Amino acid sequence: MKKSVSIIIPTYNRPLSLKRLLESIYIQTFKDFEVIVVDDGSITKQENEQVINNFVQKGISIKYIYQKNHGAPAARNRGIKEAKGKYVALVDDDDEWLPKKLQRQIELFERSPERVGLVYSWSIVLDKRGKLLRRHHSHIRGYVLKEILKECFFSSSSVMVKKECFEKVGLFDKQFPSCQDWEMWTRIAAKYEFDVVEEFLVKYYKHGNLSVGNSPNAILGYYMYFMKFKELYLQLKLEKYISRKLSWVGYELLKIGERQRANECFSLSFYYDKYNIKNCIRWGLGKLRMFLNEKDSNNNL
Repeated sequence: MKKSVSIIIPTYNRPLSLKRLLESIYIQTFKDFEVIVVDDGSITKQENEQVINNFVQKGISIKYIYQKNHGAPAARNRGIKEAKGKYVALVDDDDEWLPKKLQRQIELFERSPERVGLVYSWSIVLDKRGKLLRRHHSHIRGYVLKEILKECFFSSSSVMVKKECFEKVGLFDKQFPSCQDWEMWTRIAAKYEFDVVEEFLVKYYKHGNLSVGNSPNAILGYYMYFMKFKELYLQLKLEKYISRKLSWVGYELLKIGERQRANECFSLSFYYDKYNIKNCIRWGLGKLRMFLNEKDSNNNL
């Protein structure tokens, strides 16, 4: 029987976290859903299957798909292709929902105009020990393209999307090493309005170092994002904003040896805002850093 909501869970080597998530789905007050678990090449396949079978026996409709490891975007895309629901709810395998998460979003969708394509909720961000790190509690709604170009103001595990949105804008871009979620929400925001359930309905668990936003993959993801949507920034008169972001990305790219891309960022940053003082400072510091690194390398030869 066709369900209203398709819950897509990409998973990879985390059977205990998957169990916790499925438990939070099992106690949802809204019951008209299917679950699609896409296992992205886990070595814990047997444990994952056992966890899933236990919940199937409890009455949850779960489809389990095992595929070679291609990354979370590919796993999400596989799940979306298999989804039969009118709505798609995405959630990472290590996060958790509060009991009324689906109910509140469905209620909001049912009283919203057709132009609303995505509904998110508030989230709390926790470390692996359950300590509160921060809260995502944005009030932004409506035509949010300008706002989302500035930041992704909600967690991906809080999102419910009309399946038609993916049919219109396409699936997740597997070429992005990071920022895939932000890139997807931006494409949806260009065609649909967003709304928000102003309740904390998601527990988002943050693992590892909080500074991973400056990792090489993260920086390359930011570079690809700003390059892909630079014309949108200009159309919405966000020249100074994109200029600042490009100068920051340029500096970070220099630090990881991506000189050509860094120079491209600095050139565009100057072009969009010739009075961007930070651009000049970052460019100078980046060049100095490269010079010192090359000098150290030569001295070590």
